[in-house]
Amino acid sequence: MHKKAFVARFIFVLIIAAGLSSSHAAAQPSTATLSLGVVQMALEPELAQNRDKIIRFVGNAAAKGCRVVVFPESALSWPDKTNKADIDSAISAIQDAARTCAVYVIFCAIYKRTETDQPFNWLLVIDPTGRVIHRYHKLWSDSRSNNVPGLFRIDGIPCAGIICADRWIRGVEDLPAVAGAKILFELSCNFADEWVAELGWYWYVPRALRNGVCVVFANTAPNPVFPAVNGFTATAPSSRPMGLSSPPRARSRIVC
Repeated sequence: MHKKAFVARFIFVLIIAAGLSSSHAAAQPSTATLSLGVVQMALEPELAQNRDKIIRFVGNAAAKGCRVVVFPESALSWPDKTNKADIDSAISAIQDAARTCAVYVIFCAIYKRTETDQPFNWLLVIDPTGRVIHRYHKLWSDSRSNNVPGLFRIDGIPCAGIICADRWIRGVEDLPAVAGAKILFELSCNFADEWVAELGWYWYVPRALRNGVCVVFANTAPNPVFPAVNGFTATAPSSRPMGLSSPPRARSRIVC
């Protein structure tokens, strides 16, 4: 829950050749390819700033042809003593943006169920109608939640989410793949020392190989106070990186 101002933000557009067959909702586009916008987002100190940034990037990604827009852990963060009603209103505004742009939005909000609740990271998946179709309370170091998150579907494709340190929990990282997930999304706010240059994408390539899935990773942008530098990556089941950004700099790119 790091609330200092960051300096960089990027949109990464990835075309995943899905090659999947599933049932589809009416008027859904073909899943021969799935276009993802992965936002390496610089967090701001105020709720409204982060809300507006998320909404802006949803529009930018939709304009680039993205069907899914993915944000990192804590994307919708806020200062202490923020009212729960204001947080709920910000989430509703992001739902409106998803509906207006007809895209899926995957993001994490710092959330609290009551005014006195201890805040936690909450992963939300919003569909193109603006409906929340998946909610997941981060498990790591939080005894209040003990339910593994399970699957959600994007245009019929079974998917699952991971919030940062929950990657160490087999029921979060691997069980969804056993249940049939084809894409695993990790939303993180990683520390600089979690990037080991000589090992590269040493968490994400093995996850893709072990589970036979596509792995998509979204991380916060670096800043002087909290230098998260892992950037973003997408890895195919063959372990072939389909698109990535890593230190010393991140950049936008389209990979087909």
